[in-house]
Amino acid sequence: LDVASGALLGQNAIAFGLIAFLAIKLHLRIRVFPLWQQAMSVMVLIALAQMLTLWIRGAIGHSTPTWAYWWPSLTSMLLWPPVFLTLRSIRRNFRVR
Repeated sequence: LDVASGALLGQNAIAFGLIAFLAIKLHLRIRVFPLWQQAMSVMVLIALAQMLTLWIRGAIGHSTPTWAYWWPSLTSMLLWPPVFLTLRSIRRNFRVR
């Protein structure tokens, strides 16, 4: 992703690594949340990755992006409920625990 987007090598790896770590550590807690709170948690995790990337971009002297930079956080929050419901129905149909 760094090469494809022209970013500093390792920039996205750090952000995705942090999000993966937090998702693994918090998944049992987030799992029992109602669907709307899960969606908010997904938004916070994605926004955290974006903030870390923004901080790295600022440290190397890149310009500050517009408000459109934050759309992935909002769309992730909005798309989480249908993704969750689809994956849950697949899991139940194939009796996966």
